Amino acid sequence: AEPAEGYAFEEYVVTTASGEEVTVGNNKFTMPGEAVTVTAVFHEALYDVTIADDIQNSTVTADKTSAAEGDTVNLTAEPAEGYAFEEYVVTTASGEEVTVSNNKFTMPGEAVTVTAVFHEVLYTVTIADDIQNGTVTADKTSAAEGDTVILTVTPVPPGVDESYAIDAVTYTVEGSDTPITVEPVDGVYSIVMPAGNITVSAVFINTQAFS
Repeated sequence: AEPAEGYAFEEYVVTTASGEEVTVGNNKFTMPGEAVTVTAVFHEALYDVTIADDIQNSTVTADKTSAAEGDTVNLTAEPAEGYAFEEYVVTTASGEEVTVSNNKFTMPGEAVTVTAVFHEVLYTVTIADDIQNGTVTADKTSAAEGDTVILTVTPVPPGVDESYAIDAVTYTVEGSDTPITVEPVDGVYSIVMPAGNITVSAVFINTQAFS
């Protein structure tokens, strides 16, 4: 039996003129004492759709675990918190890359492995532009949730009648007007990055005004 492309042989069926089925073994049978009709059963060849087991920071699923050549396979990606989906990568058993468009691909004539690429979501760190009598800098201009942002807070150099000191360091998260105070630890100001863009500000006071 020679299956057409995309099909696989399943079994022979040999039937006598009187309707009796003849046993077929190892692709052959013993001729009975009457005419026979030979047919065969074929089925579409199904190829495995495997989700790679080394995907991190997310889950990826396919709507089929196996599919025939030409079938459409739909993919779903669910990034973990703090991560964003970037792209799917579908590769055949022979190493060819399969095109994925709109979260689906057309099954080739061989097994495939599906993986996906995710990246950490980065949020911006902005220094307020209205800070007076001192400067604030950050060691990062963007950071992922949970990262530590180190701040350098520096009053202007003292003058004849002025000597400035740090009064308060705060930040606000985008979408909120409530400032969050940053307390120094061993003289170091740092922020554990929240899940949102932040703006950092500081207030400096003239200590000479109180002397």
